[in-house]
Amino acid sequence: MDILYSMIALTLIFSTPIIITAIGGMFSERSGVVNIALEGLMMIGGFFAATAIVFLEQGDAPWFAYIVGILVAGFVAYILPKFKLKLKAWMIIAIAALVGVVVGIIINSVSTGWMVSSAPWLALIVGVVAGGVVSVIHAYLSINLGSDQVISGTAINILAGGVTIYLSQIIFGQQRTQTFQSGFIKSTYPVLSDIPIIGDMFFTNIYPTVYLSIILVVISWFVLYKTPFGLRLRATGEHPHAVDSMGINVYKMRYIGVILSGCFAGLGGAVMVLTFDTQYTAGSIHGIGFIALAALIFGKWKPAGLLGASLFFGFSQILSIYSTSFELLSKVPIEYFKALPYVLTIVALVIFSGKSVGPRAAGEPYDKGQR
Repeated sequence: MDILYSMIALTLIFSTPIIITAIGGMFSERSGVVNIALEGLMMIGGFFAATAIVFLEQGDAPWFAYIVGILVAGFVAYILPKFKLKLKAWMIIAIAALVGVVVGIIINSVSTGWMVSSAPWLALIVGVVAGGVVSVIHAYLSINLGSDQVISGTAINILAGGVTIYLSQIIFGQQRTQTFQSGFIKSTYPVLSDIPIIGDMFFTNIYPTVYLSIILVVISWFVLYKTPFGLRLRATGEHPHAVDSMGINVYKMRYIGVILSGCFAGLGGAVMVLTFDTQYTAGSIHGIGFIALAALIFGKWKPAGLLGASLFFGFSQILSIYSTSFELLSKVPIEYFKALPYVLTIVALVIFSGKSVGPRAAGEPYDKGQR
């Protein structure tokens, strides 16, 4: 029974980044924009989270302030034109730079003690913001320029792999970040861990990010199906012209969907690096973004469905760990079990991509003049 309990706990742990990233993909595709850049956005989130936590551990507030200030400036530069204030380009850049500098100064001036103690959670925030900022590239290419969404996503995947290593070389002088010690650690929760059966599976030696992923699934379900915003987002992915005729800005809804996907993917990458690794490397993400995309399709673009699919793929990842614990499985070479998640991803896509019907307008650039 102990093996069974630990298998369930590890399944939850390995499924966490898949669940979070798949939620992001759901928001993007529900708005009508296919986002296969989840892998690259996870790389961005993982790199910036690892970089942030390294500087936080060193008590190097200036570097952390620079990173946050740059990310905030990028976000402000993106969001200002949405208010239609008729600002010129140089004015937008100046305002964004000023806000970024002010935020950086404020962060640099406060005590770094709380930063070190809260380093993993602060690093997660940096990963979220980084993923959201980079996703704007995909949003602009797909929504404003009407580019092929698959090609745009592929370009970001390629870009992220190169940019993260390039920045690592510049910042750390090597093709990876420095190692960090303050990542998330497994915890056992008093009282809850004493509950028979459930306590051993869900509250013993488990990361807090597991609960975060479950909470996000519930929140995403509520937002998608119980709020006006969720109704508009889903309608945008199904009948964008009908939505436009009701006075709802289709471009705005799709931008929100894509940026949310970037934030969730950045969070998924940050969670993965801060729980499974002690530094960011080129192989830290190793295809989990594509597995999350398969879980999204397998789960039929629904929160509950992608949760089940993510758990399925998470379980396939841990079989290599427990293969020697079962006599029947111990005779199979361990390499087969390590390849299993990726094989299952391909199989799931082949079987369910044709049967699963996604949002009707997903992948189609919106043209107001087309009816």
